Amino acid sequence: MNQRHNLRTRLGVALVVLATLLGIQSGILFLFVFHEYRDYHVAVAGTSWPDLSVGLQTVIYCILKILGGGFMAFGVGMACLVLPIAHGDNWARCCAICLTICVWGPTLHACFVLHAANPAADPPFDGVLVMLLLPIVGVLLSCRPAISDSPSS
Repeated sequence: MNQRHNLRTRLGVALVVLATLLGIQSGILFLFVFHEYRDYHVAVAGTSWPDLSVGLQTVIYCILKILGGGFMAFGVGMACLVLPIAHGDNWARCCAICLTICVWGPTLHACFVLHAANPAADPPFDGVLVMLLLPIVGVLLSCRPAISDSPSS
């Protein structure tokens, strides 16, 4: 059982690390790469980026940077929790789940709102679901089982 638990813990921590890296990557993209809204935003807005007023472009640009900061904060926050999760600290698991839900829950909601506004829009449902589920599954896998796997005598 101990070896099985160690494998589960390692797999769980690996998933948390993967979510951490993907969160940091998302933050970098929104902070430094994306300077205008995405194609699915164009589908909902019905207006391409160059057709927007400079004022509206500025507002949306700032929102993209705020998103990048949030995604980066998720990644850095998760990075701070990786070792405590690996050591079995339940407080870190709770923090990781709360952080995940607080960042990726509203992001998933925004995808649904965009899609509802225009079904032709293709927001990144898959990526957001992965970011929502990866750390939660990782945290749950890293937990010690409450009941022993070995049969009692």
